[in-house]
This record gives sequence, C-alpha cells and structure tokens, in this order.
Amino acid sequence: MDEENINLLNIPVKNDNILIEKIRDSKTGQMEAIIILPDKGEVKVINEVGLIVLELIDGKNSLRNIINRIQSLYDASMDDIERDVTNFIIALNSKGIIRF
Repeated sequence: MDEENINLLNIPVKNDNILIEKIRDSKTGQMEAIIILPDKGEVKVINEVGLIVLELIDGKNSLRNIINRIQSLYDASMDDIERDVTNFIIALNSKGIIRF
C-alpha cells in the first residue's frame, strides 16, 4: 500500500509473526522498541513516537484515530503529524510488520 492508496479510515493490524520488545534508551530515557521479524531474519528499532503508533495499531484504531491520538500528545501541526504517521504506517506495512 502506498501513500496514494492509503485511506485514513483503514484499520492496520500487527502481523502475528513479529516480536516486539520495549526498551528504555539509556541516554535519553525515552522508551523505544526492538521489532524482530524472525521470518526475514531482521531486527528494527523504533523511537518513542513509533512505539506509541505501534501500540495504537490494535485492529480497532483507524489511521485517523492513530493520527488524532499522536496529535493530542505532541506539539506539531496536524499536516506534519498526518504525513509522518502515514509514511511510518506505509513503511511498517512494506516491511511486513503490519497489514491492512
């Protein structure tokens, strides 16, 4: 799914074949996550905002709901948050971490 085909009403779901481990960055104190994709033999690290987005991907929240929640937590323009979250969701989908 690319940005042209994404709909803000789409509901993303985490794939079952991933492992997620929350960690605290020892330098910043912020929470991060390590995502293990055993089928691909890959490991990804995401920052605190990425972790919040990933936690909101529960099979119930639409992309619009996720964007609204992130906007309520951070002081950034809605356009910036919508673009960044949408691009992150597209990247998670292309890496096989989530699906629609």
